[in-house]
Amino acid sequence: ADIWKPALTKEVAERARLETSKCSAQLARLIERGVVRLDGGSARRKQYYLSERMYNIYYLLRRGQDRLIEVLIRFMASYYSPDELEEIGTRIAAEAEDVVPEMRSLYQYASAKLVAASALAADFEENERTLALLKKGVACWERYQYEDALAALDELLRRFEETERPTLLVNVAKALVNKSAVLGVLNRPEEALAACDEVIRRFDDSDVPALLEQVAKALANKGGTLVSLKRREEALTACGEARRRIDDSQAPDLLEWEGTVLVNEGAALAGLNRWEEALATFDKVLQRFGENETSSGRRRVATALVNKSTVLAVLGRPAEPRDIATLLAVLPKLDSPRAGIRALLRFGIDHGPERMHELIQASPAAEALLPLTTALEREMGQSPRVPEEVAEVAEDIRRDLAKMREIWKI
Repeated sequence: ADIWKPALTKEVAERARLETSKCSAQLARLIERGVVRLDGGSARRKQYYLSERMYNIYYLLRRGQDRLIEVLIRFMASYYSPDELEEIGTRIAAEAEDVVPEMRSLYQYASAKLVAASALAADFEENERTLALLKKGVACWERYQYEDALAALDELLRRFEETERPTLLVNVAKALVNKSAVLGVLNRPEEALAACDEVIRRFDDSDVPALLEQVAKALANKGGTLVSLKRREEALTACGEARRRIDDSQAPDLLEWEGTVLVNEGAALAGLNRWEEALATFDKVLQRFGENETSSGRRRVATALVNKSTVLAVLGRPAEPRDIATLLAVLPKLDSPRAGIRALLRFGIDHGPERMHELIQASPAAEALLPLTTALEREMGQSPRVPEEVAEVAEDIRRDLAKMREIWKI
């Protein structure tokens, strides 16, 4: 029992501290009684094993060697499917009724361990399914396939939304947060708001840090959604709560979301005509994330700069050259730079075509902004040689510049 595998006579003799010949005779008697059985080997090198395997495990447990049993059960949990593990555990539990009382507790112990392992294995398999659907949603989002992203997230929620397994709840919360973002892009703000509120309702009282992180992200998305619905006071409340939770958490992943919260907060303040507070908030984004090289960080900086330029236009103030340089630095790295380009037109009006042309040419965005630089050169009275297609776009830009000057009376 101490060896816990088919053993040679010599190995048993050494453990039992007997001569090999005496041990061989004892083993022969035990075979006759059915306690020991032959298990492989050859005629000259027979291997012996306990007939009652559960007694073997019982012996090891009594000797404090339960680690070996735990290792086996962990391996079984990895090797067998959840259904197979549950079947094995159930079968052992049924066999417990037919054994002597002192062995019954051991059967029940093994059964409980295997059934518990089946639940863990089921958790693992289901967690893999939720992760696969989450990754599919993210991949579709990155390819701008928003309806497909929404379908993947909805499938995850349909299958697992009511789960109470801790290992799956975090993925459910992530799916709801991601769903709110997708719905926002699809211009379905009321549904986006409902997804945010579902995260907050279900997980706000949790003591699991990973779930509380998702609540903070839901509050951040809620703030942005409320801004789009022009419910600006409510947006400020949601943003304030999100910032408080981010400050309390200090989780690296969550700190990245502070930029989103500040951008939404600034937009809400601007919508309430609290211009100076809005400018200060956008400046916080630039101070904290101006050097951030992640794609999300660049988007937040660009959005803050665009929003800041709008507020400055309302106040009749020109944009600062350093802000223009920052926008030009991030512009080539944005997936969708349209809003940034529109802000540059406004900057061109503020500082004149010569200065704006100079800033663009000194930036990494010069090649990507050829139509704009062409328009500025023509505004300066020059006749740059460019392809006709570029020239046509440049003329459209000049017409837009004329309209903007008329609007702002410049």
